[in-house]
Amino acid sequence: MAKRGGAVVSPVASTRDEINPSSKEIADIIGEITAPAPAQSDGIGQVSGAATELERMTQQNAALVGQAAAAASSLEDRATRPAEVVGHHAPRAHAGALSRARRGTARHGRMVAMSSAIVALALVVADYDEAIAWYSRALGFTLLEDRPMGGGKRWVRMAPPGGEGCALLLAKAVNDEQASRVGNQTGGRVFLFLHTTDFDAEVARLQAAGARFTESPRNEAYGRVVVFLDLYGNKWDLIQPA
Repeated sequence: MAKRGGAVVSPVASTRDEINPSSKEIADIIGEITAPAPAQSDGIGQVSGAATELERMTQQNAALVGQAAAAASSLEDRATRPAEVVGHHAPRAHAGALSRARRGTARHGRMVAMSSAIVALALVVADYDEAIAWYSRALGFTLLEDRPMGGGKRWVRMAPPGGEGCALLLAKAVNDEQASRVGNQTGGRVFLFLHTTDFDAEVARLQAAGARFTESPRNEAYGRVVVFLDLYGNKWDLIQPA
């Protein structure tokens, strides 16, 4: 019996010894699994903190964008205000000057005041030099430009002294059709209108230069006026506004 009992105890002890190392291995595995938990917790905390900082920066950027938009709107208002003030105080008409059309147009998000002007009027002449000489002597015009263009053509501009109107562009006739228009570009109607501040002095200068008058000076509601012909026969109105 003792031997049989010993035989039974011996396998049990052996089995117990096998179980104990297995239990230790299981404990080691559990330790390995649970060991990274604090590190994982720290990583999650860092991610959460980064997300919070990102949201704070996003809100700050949104606030800066709003401030920039408000500043741009303020600058736009300041940029358009001077044009509005000038337009409000500008004279409605200027005797003897240009008639200007003003309109607003959108450019780069703001309104810009625009103006247009006729700067030159072509006057067909038979010869450049004789035309320059006559308009200088009879009307006191100033030669603004006389530039060769090649092929016998020249870019010749003349204008009244101190005037704000458009200049005359003297264009020499180069064929029979153009030559037929010299002195009659409007079919017999008055072609050009010249304003002056000294009517009598202008009449005297025209008479001295041999200009022809189609009538005697007369008084109209808009001022004193007389019609004269230039060296080619173009009709002009000389006017001293009332």
